Amino acid sequence: MPLPERKKARGRPIEWSDADLDRLAQVSEADVEAARVFWRANAPGRYDDLLDARPEEDSLLPEAIAVAALAFLWRENERRYVTSITLRTIQPDVVRRVYYEVAGAGRSAMIDVSGAFMNGRITLAEWQLEMAKQIKLVHTTAAAGAQGGWLQMSQADWGYTGNLLKNQYGFLDNFAAEVASGQQPLNGRFVRRAGMYGDAGRGSYESMRGRLHRDAGFTEAQRVLGAADHCVDCVDWAGVWKNLAEIEPIGSSVCRSNCACSIIYRSAAGEVSEEA
Repeated sequence: MPLPERKKARGRPIEWSDADLDRLAQVSEADVEAARVFWRANAPGRYDDLLDARPEEDSLLPEAIAVAALAFLWRENERRYVTSITLRTIQPDVVRRVYYEVAGAGRSAMIDVSGAFMNGRITLAEWQLEMAKQIKLVHTTAAAGAQGGWLQMSQADWGYTGNLLKNQYGFLDNFAAEVASGQQPLNGRFVRRAGMYGDAGRGSYESMRGRLHRDAGFTEAQRVLGAADHCVDCVDWAGVWKNLAEIEPIGSSVCRSNCACSIIYRSAAGEVSEEA
């Protein structure tokens, strides 16, 4: 009869300094490659190379035969993905749903690793590092998905993504400390709380879209209710046009990272980014 697997001691959390958080939040070429693999593995089949989109104008270059091999292009002036052969527009809500499916894989991984920690198969520090890894995958794919793909991400965009990541790592650092102190019991709430770090990618996705539309000259924004049981904040905030600086970010409502709302944008000339 095999002996039962020996459980690991819970151990101590990794206590990250502010400098550590800065280092963790940097997005390297290796991080981007890992996120590319993550997207390809978890996006619905027809969209697995969506983030490999090149600018649409590249299809007019002499070497366009290489571009034709890609399924998607990025149309900068409309802030839209288009199919490379028929130039059919991929609507923003479709891209958003595809991203949610990818982020859901990260959420599942966070729940799994949290179960492994609860069952004594890994230490608290190992749990913390694996959570950090999944957080980076979820938020880097959010940023690139909103911005038009990997090739459309500038150094400034990655810097902005790093700021979003640093915030998440700060929350994770506090989470681990609460687990170590016993303030956060190892129960169902612990697992649900861990999964919320996967859902938080939605806020980063919408934040990057806001950045994209601000840079394109849009001046107003409106929150739109998604398909969910909404909290009182989301109901109160939806359907009202506000200046970009005044719009409530996704994730700032009572429902936090469970928020299923999105944001649309309007220019001074009346152009609206997508239908509500």
